[in-house]
Amino acid sequence: MKNEIKGFPIIRKEKCVLHIDLDYPFPEAWLQGWKEERTRMLEYMGYTIDKIIIKKSPSKQGYHCWIHIRSLGELSDEQINYLHWLLGDCQTRCYINTLRIQRGLKKYWSKLFVRHIWRKPLPKRCQRCKLREILNEMRKEYARKSES
Repeated sequence: MKNEIKGFPIIRKEKCVLHIDLDYPFPEAWLQGWKEERTRMLEYMGYTIDKIIIKKSPSKQGYHCWIHIRSLGELSDEQINYLHWLLGDCQTRCYINTLRIQRGLKKYWSKLFVRHIWRKPLPKRCQRCKLREILNEMRKEYARKSES
């Protein structure tokens, strides 16, 4: 269908920046091949790539990538999150972004943290909180399902 990109409706024309979080610290020699394959995949899907920026994450445990693309039309938040997932973004991050989108968060649903944010340690009573336990179990279950 003309008004769709891979099954998602086109909203309107616009540029887009995809944020990809690669958690695995693979060898830097692999980066060029990674960029070439992502470019090939996106071009096959009908996108134009303006540039790809890759930098080591602040933790030095992986990479943060910014892929500047142009498409036939503006992409919905769901489409952008789908592209993140296809491009190898952290699966947990994609799941959290899905929840943010479903919750109706329009701005900042796709965050890449470029600096470490210190958080005050949880009090003992919060560490034993049943709700926190349930949410952590749900996250672990999602991760297990994603791996299989």
